[in-house]
Amino acid sequence: MSLEKGNSAFLVYTDFSQLHEPQCKGVDEAGTDGSDYELWTPHDGRFGDSKCFLGQHKTFVRRKQASKCFNGEEHEAVTRIEPCTCNEMDFECDMGYARTDG
Repeated sequence: MSLEKGNSAFLVYTDFSQLHEPQCKGVDEAGTDGSDYELWTPHDGRFGDSKCFLGQHKTFVRRKQASKCFNGEEHEAVTRIEPCTCNEMDFECDMGYARTDG
């Protein structure tokens, strides 16, 4: 499409940034009051307070349910993995280990 003499065109700029919740903050300070994130360790309660599963204690960083924000495009899920000591309750902790009667 070509513009003839006397015709003009215009450009419309629309800022949609105020239409949604703000971006979440405080991923490095997860678990503090000023952060939109919390630390979470999944466990099923089979081993009491020990949150070890398959020889590892995994801690995930996730958005607090009450936080009204969104994770940005460059958000990376942060996970901490620490090895646990094997015990009788968590006999699955060692690769290839099979529990016996003795």
